[in-house]
Amino acid sequence: MSENLRETIEKNEAILADPNATMEERRFARMDLAVSRRLIAKGVELLEDGPGA
Repeated sequence: MSENLRETIEKNEAILADPNATMEERRFARMDLAVSRRLIAKGVELLEDGPGA
């Protein structure tokens, strides 16, 4: 299944804003947010699954 990076950023920002999110969820969201933003800065909008997926 392909992943829309803009949707991923919105989801991760919501997790970081959630006061009930666990530290593990926040840590994952922070790292995923950084990677997604970097990919968008490089011009990638959609992550496609590989041929073996």
